[in-house]
Amino acid sequence: MNKLELLFHEIQKYKNIIITTHQNPDGDGIGAGIALLLGLKKKYLDKEINFIIDDNIPNNIKFLSGTELIFKTENIKEIKNIDLIISLDAASIERIGELKNFKGKLPILNIDHHISNDNFGDFNYVDIKSASTSEIIFTFLEKLGIEIDIRMGEALYTGIVNDTGNFKHSNVSKETFIKASKLIEIGVNNTKIIENFYDNKSMAALKLMSRAIENIKYISEKGLVLAKLTQKDFREFNGNKSDTDGIVETLLMLNESKVSLFLREEENGNIKGSMRTKSEDIDLNNIAGFFKGGGHKKAAGFSSDLPVNEIVEKILKFL
Repeated sequence: MNKLELLFHEIQKYKNIIITTHQNPDGDGIGAGIALLLGLKKKYLDKEINFIIDDNIPNNIKFLSGTELIFKTENIKEIKNIDLIISLDAASIERIGELKNFKGKLPILNIDHHISNDNFGDFNYVDIKSASTSEIIFTFLEKLGIEIDIRMGEALYTGIVNDTGNFKHSNVSKETFIKASKLIEIGVNNTKIIENFYDNKSMAALKLMSRAIENIKYISEKGLVLAKLTQKDFREFNGNKSDTDGIVETLLMLNESKVSLFLREEENGNIKGSMRTKSEDIDLNNIAGFFKGGGHKKAAGFSSDLPVNEIVEKILKFL
């Protein structure tokens, strides 16, 4: 029996299931969660299954059918007799927010694709060869014999697009394209997904992007391009953290750069860092790990209570 079959047998044991994903959810976490939620509801009519997250759904993901079924953790008291938590796309227990408090009290199934995943679940399915968690859920639903309908398909396609940068990152494989093509075959409209997910920015998002570019610095000897945004910037433009999606990728467009670093001040004063690289010789997961963060070799993130200048100094030592 392979691990996906074991995962299926684990889920069969439980009646009241919570699906969740990481804080600051993205298209992969939300997409994989919606597809799994709808798929399990279709397969198991006798189970109570809910999708709960710590933060708000980003505006560019709200177009997905199924987002209206997602609860926030503040509403978890309305759900009784929970007996299983399925964590998607989260590399550590801390990343799932309030639900981490159930660790040791309820069984947790950990499904992810990050190389930095620390196998925090009671059952772990971590496939680092998959470009996204949505790819894993696609395969899982196929193995269960669950027909992927258009709602599930659009969610999965959004997740794949999110974590491959619309198929431009080096994590894209033959399997990624095969799964994407199957989703197109069931009716997923690529143009609809891209227009809603990527070409859908608020005025606040554009102004914050402009401010970040205005603050850009380039450290040529290390090939590092960086920018930061403060809480003052967010207040000025009435923006929120989801309005900063895509900034770190935009910074990496600088033709001379090897690594991009975007630093965002949080409400509590901590700094959230996001990194991307074009270089095969730089391991961003290793750098993020220094700050107790993680991700992938070419894309990683972290949080720190250090001042911005100290964060940059420490990162420069790795480059």
